[in-house]
This record gives sequence, structure tokens and C-alpha cells, in this order.
Amino acid sequence: MKGGLGPYDLNSFVHFLKGNSSAMHHITEDCELIKMLGMGSQEAFVDLYNKYKHGVYHNITKIIQDPVLAQDIMQEVFLTLWNKRNNIASIKAVGSWLFVISYNKSVDHLKKRLKENKLVALMADCPEDILEDTHSSQEQEEDYEHRIWLLNNAIEQLPGQKKKVFKLFRLEGKSHEEIAAITGISIQSVKDYLKQCTAILRKHLNENSGNVSAESQLFLLFLVSGYLLQGHLS
Repeated sequence: MKGGLGPYDLNSFVHFLKGNSSAMHHITEDCELIKMLGMGSQEAFVDLYNKYKHGVYHNITKIIQDPVLAQDIMQEVFLTLWNKRNNIASIKAVGSWLFVISYNKSVDHLKKRLKENKLVALMADCPEDILEDTHSSQEQEEDYEHRIWLLNNAIEQLPGQKKKVFKLFRLEGKSHEEIAAITGISIQSVKDYLKQCTAILRKHLNENSGNVSAESQLFLLFLVSGYLLQGHLS
């Protein structure tokens, strides 16, 4: 790949992605891609982008419901991944990390819109601790780590094949048909597995709701259902 990324703004980052989005090396293991990314591999970065972009975009649109803004936020998410490449070894599960970062950035944009009175009607229905953003950088980093732990802990409740199906669907944004082709099971089985995963995760959420904050409960509900503040933003 010609040239280097170096310091750049979001527009040049998007241009870089468009120019290199076809660069795939058929490396399917995230751990190998993360290792390569930690050494500055732009090719590994593009492979991760291509692998997870649909899942990240899908999750963002569920919250933001604005395709153009969702595209911008998605680019911010992957820009964050690239900027953290030197410390990438600390990311054990990149799919979970991207899910959390995309969720947090989407909610941050939602908070901004609320505070700008563009969605005043929603403000009265949202808990104050969800709307307020008074955390320091260190607190935000700890919040990211906590949510990644919550996400991985929840997914670990799922048995083997169901776990794989759920991660392909929620983290990578694969369709039912794509998941069936990857796993070798029927499309109906994929749908049944996802329903069973939802039931298992809802049970897990209900059993642990007293041990997490309101924001964390909202995050886990989004993981399970794919919707934020159902009845208002769905």
C-alpha cells in the first residue's frame, strides 16, 4: 500500500478507506490482525474495517437513526481504532471493543442533540445520569473497559454455536443467510438460535440488573435487543 496514514483529519481518513477498502488478505483470525495492526499494518487495519464495518454501522443506526450521521460516527470509531494501534495489544476482543466504542460515540451524539434541544420531547423521559456527561477522560476510559467486560461476560453465557451465531449477527452485522453459509446450519436454525440467545441474555440481564448502573443496564439492553430507549427511538 502506497503512502502512510500519519496524522490526518477525518476527511482524509475516509478518503484513505475508500481508496483501500478492497485490500483483503483473507486472514480471519482477529488475534493475527491485531498483532499486525500493532506493528502499524494498514492492510490489517483495512481487513478489520471490512470485517466489522457492517456490524458497527448497523448498531449505530439503531441508536442514531440517521444514515449520514451514522456513517460519520462509524468512521470516527475506526479512526479511534487506528489511533490506538500502538496500544492495541490491550484489546483482547476487537469485535467487543468496536461494539462498545460505537455505542458510546452514538450515545454521546444523542446526548449532544438532546442538549441542543433538537429532541426536547425525549429529554423528560431519559434518566438524568444518562443525559449528563460529566466524566473525566480517565473515568471514560474506565467506563469503556467496564462495558467491554459486561459485553464479553454476557456473551460468555451463550453455548458454543449459539455464541458464534450471535457474534456474527450483532458484532459483524452478518445476515441470516451469510451466517447460515458460514456455520453450515439452516437459515431457520440461525433465526431460532438468535431467539434463544435473546432469551438467555435477557435472563442474564434480569438476574444482574441490581449490580450495574442505569447506563450499564441500558447498554446491556441494547446488546440484547438492538434498540436504545425502546418506544422512543425504535
